[in-house]
Amino acid sequence: MVCVGAESSNSDLMVTAFTRANSARTFVALNRSLKKQRVMITLPGADFQFAELTGPCHQNSLVENPIAQNGRIEIVMLPGSIATLSMVPLKKLPADFTIPA
Repeated sequence: MVCVGAESSNSDLMVTAFTRANSARTFVALNRSLKKQRVMITLPGADFQFAELTGPCHQNSLVENPIAQNGRIEIVMLPGSIATLSMVPLKKLPADFTIPA
């Protein structure tokens, strides 16, 4: 997987995105604020099949086939939570996963 550009207009929301050679994509967000955040995620060409939420109030909640509307997915993130949306099955690394040196 290769890191690709991801931006947030909210300074309390840290985001990053990755893509694989086969165009599968993964998006990760961290809500570092003390308030819940409503997040609208748009990643062109991404048909996310899995969503995982973790944080102080829930641990590794996995949702398959998150619902997208008009190519966007909206989630509510609690304070300190992390959201992962992916086209790659979660809770296991892809066979071609490497950490750059």
